[in-house]
Parts: sequence; C-alpha cells; structure tokens
Amino acid sequence: PAALRTPRHLRPRKRMKHPSPLLLGVLLATSAHAAPLDSFDVLVYGGTASGIMAAVAASRDGMHVALLEASPHLGGMLSGGLSNSDVDNQQQLIGGLARSFFAAAGSHYGEPVAWAFEPHVASQILTAMLAKAHVTTCLECPLSTVRKNGTAIESIGTANGRTFAARIFIDSSYEGDLMKAAGV
Repeated sequence: PAALRTPRHLRPRKRMKHPSPLLLGVLLATSAHAAPLDSFDVLVYGGTASGIMAAVAASRDGMHVALLEASPHLGGMLSGGLSNSDVDNQQQLIGGLARSFFAAAGSHYGEPVAWAFEPHVASQILTAMLAKAHVTTCLECPLSTVRKNGTAIESIGTANGRTFAARIFIDSSYEGDLMKAAGV
C-alpha cells in the first residue's frame, strides 16, 4: 500500500552510469578549489554497537551509508571489554540485527548463540557485518565542524580534513558529539 512506501527523500538516489564530459569538466574544476566532499544518503557518527547496527540496517534498506568513528576502535563497549550480556531472558528479548550478532558469536564458538564472548571476536563480527553491508567506514575521523542550513545538518568536517554530506545524520556517539556540535 502507498502508506507503507518509503518517503521520496529517504529513497536511495539513482547513480549515473556514464557522466557527460561537460559534467566531468565542471566536477574536476570545482574539486580543485574545494575540500573533498563525500556524499551519502545516511551518515552515522559513532562506531558504537548501535551505530554499527544503524549503518547496517540503512544499507540493507538500499541506502548509501558511511560510518565515522573518532577513535581507531569499532564497536564501543561491546568489543571493548563489555562482552557479556546482562539480560536474563535474552532468548525472548533480543531479535533482529542484534540477534544476528549473538548468533555469529555463537557460530564462532560452535554454539547456536553466544551471550558471552571475547572482545576480539565481537570486533571481527562487527567489522564483517559492515563489510558485508558495504558501509563506508572511516576510523580516526573526529568531528571538527558542522555546516547547517537552518536546523538541518548539510555536512560535517573531520579533523583529518574530510567533508561528508548526507541527507540523514545519526548520532550514535556515547556523548552526543554530533548533536552538541549541531546545537541540538
């Protein structure tokens, strides 16, 4: 039904197969004078477990997705040492992408599911999930600037000089770094 269709502004954009020579000339001339700009449908700031799940979900829905993390480490607490689920009835409460993570951990140990695992195993699983979903991942990309149009974020700059534009921004940092920088 029409009510369940994805809104136009959230649908992936179609990409040109062969840009015209004129367009290429304009792009090359413009890029010589501007900072590099990477453009995405969705940009997730914060490589926490929830950020990774958001990025994978958006990519699975057909979006062109980037995940930026300020540190050299993906997975936040899940792959940084908090490697035991503290929920009593996980079987009934955990589903979706989170459940697939715990199933992958179980597969590593020869079990159907693992609620306790080694941090390096969590890191490997999360990295593999991002790769399989074709999420562009940028580590050591701390936020430096936010450019807005009214209340909407248009692009962000990182300390390493890169600029990222997106239609949708998700702040999955533990401290709300992007929201703070955007004045939310």
